[in-house]
Amino acid sequence: MIRQLALILVWALVSAAALVTGIALLLPRVEAAFDRPPPPIPEPRTAFFDLLRDARPVSLVVTEAWQKVPIVVETDDLLRDPTLWNRLHFDDWDRVPEPLRRAALERMIARYQPQLAGPDVWEAMTAEDWDFVPQPLRAMAFIRISEYWAEYYGIGVGSGLGPRDTAATFATILMVESWFEHRAVHVDENGNRDLGLPQASDYMRVRLEHLHRARWLDFRLEERDYFNPWLAILAGAVWFDLMIKEARGDLDLAARAYRKGIFAANHGAAEEYLHNVKQKRDLYILNRAAPPTWSFLSRRLRGRARVRRAAGRPLYASRVPPRGLRKRIGSGDSRGLQSRPGPG
Repeated sequence: MIRQLALILVWALVSAAALVTGIALLLPRVEAAFDRPPPPIPEPRTAFFDLLRDARPVSLVVTEAWQKVPIVVETDDLLRDPTLWNRLHFDDWDRVPEPLRRAALERMIARYQPQLAGPDVWEAMTAEDWDFVPQPLRAMAFIRISEYWAEYYGIGVGSGLGPRDTAATFATILMVESWFEHRAVHVDENGNRDLGLPQASDYMRVRLEHLHRARWLDFRLEERDYFNPWLAILAGAVWFDLMIKEARGDLDLAARAYRKGIFAANHGAAEEYLHNVKQKRDLYILNRAAPPTWSFLSRRLRGRARVRRAAGRPLYASRVPPRGLRKRIGSGDSRGLQSRPGPG
């Protein structure tokens, strides 16, 4: 028994000595392994879609807080990036060479086609929704909205004016007033605030409110509504129709009165205003020798309107009151200002 215990003890001592010796021999190698730098990470393989990306640099000028800022981007960004499109105004696009400009604009049109669909979409959109639509597409949509309201309310028709000239003049007034910036605000030296696309003055907003209360007008707007393009252009259209009535069908006088009022419509500043309206109407709204980006988008997005107008057909087949319009006042087919003697 004693012999067996002695053998076991000897075996345990030998095993422990071997273990200690093994650790002593391996320890330098383990330390050396940890001291060595890690192997280099292999370069990732190029993804398949990266091979399709156009990384050629393009020099652009973007608009940020109404300041022009030069930048360089990859061609693929210009073709695909909505955040970049929202920084490019008409004149910024004009600097992009063809055919890249046309290709990028076509991509942009396809991306925002739902927002350009027509009245059923526009009446549901908010000012915030329009904030994310690039400026050139907003402008084209706002012209179409102005054409819709001009047709819906028959602006100038009761005064014997042609719908084409009246609608074009009204769209130009929106352009001259705000350059199609739906959040535009102007405060003059007297504290008067002009709001939104039609640059609705304090007087205009108060007068429209009074006409609504007197049941001469079939809608009512809050101040915030003047930043919603669908409603603001509606107000501007009815106001311009009122100016046409006050000018007894004289379209030029009505355009001057839109900015200065009927009693100041023959003063020098009003004449300059009319000259500006006529110049921009011919150049932009009628698309005669417009800059390249405007000309392309106008033909691309407003071609249907020109064809229908040339054929003597309404631009919008439906004459059903829009869902966004408040309950109508009066009866029959009257629209906007009721067809009875003016309120005096």
